[in-house]
Amino acid sequence: MFEEMKGFDKILVTGPQRSGTTLCAQIIADELGHKFVPEEDININQVDRLKLLLAEPERMAIQCPGVARWIDEIADENCAVVWMMRNTGDIIESERMIKWDDSVERTAYDAVGIDRPISVIKTEYYFEEQEPVIKNAFVVTYEDLEKSKWWVPLGERKHWGPRQVKR
Repeated sequence: MFEEMKGFDKILVTGPQRSGTTLCAQIIADELGHKFVPEEDININQVDRLKLLLAEPERMAIQCPGVARWIDEIADENCAVVWMMRNTGDIIESERMIKWDDSVERTAYDAVGIDRPISVIKTEYYFEEQEPVIKNAFVVTYEDLEKSKWWVPLGERKHWGPRQVKR
């Protein structure tokens, strides 16, 4: 499914929180033989920690929605950047289920007090400001992930935790 990315040692999977970045990064790692790196390994939004990882020789698929605001500054010509797209209503429902607090992201996007979903603000910013300057930009939809052996249908995901991607 991700053959066009196999030449990249570092693949940054970003986008709105709750858009499928964890599952996508795990699928990429599995299919391409990269190490999966969850966002917790970079302390969610620590750009400096991500830059240190990018300097390592290991091939990695890095889940990093918390650094989306700076992804154009982080990714160089040797990185692939995957932007995850998911229905806004589904993102909002997922945020609600885990009681997601978007205040840190709103601050990063100078969107405190703006009455629009942070997922919409992040996505608009990405496509207007960042994607045009990222050399190796890819878009993956949440629905694209259904083709993977990792996919678990929604009806089988009852009582899952916020980071769970396997049965």
